[in-house]
Amino acid sequence: MHRVIENINIVRLFSFTILMGVFLSANSNSEYLPAPIPIDFGVNNGMRSDSTICESCNISYDADTMGAACCDEATQFNSDFTCEVLETTYLWNCSGCACAEDDENWTTSFGCQEDMDYLISRR
Repeated sequence: MHRVIENINIVRLFSFTILMGVFLSANSNSEYLPAPIPIDFGVNNGMRSDSTICESCNISYDADTMGAACCDEATQFNSDFTCEVLETTYLWNCSGCACAEDDENWTTSFGCQEDMDYLISRR
């Protein structure tokens, strides 16, 4: 009986290790992340108000498909779509974006928000 319990514990540990490996690899390799969800901002937003609004963002999306070219543009269209909401609910990558509507303590889940953060972390 003791040997059976020992084998069950080994199987549990092995299963946990495999699941953690899958979870960590999905979060560390962007190619395995789920695709971001498009947002319909309405037909009146077809014209872009400022072509430079997405310059700081690390990821640019196809505005026709996603509804906005980046998180900052989505926030400009509707202030309810903060970078935090876009990342957690719609799986958008807001790294590098200004994220002016967000709390100053918020940080992106996709790495450094600004180039200087990356440079400082490399020292």
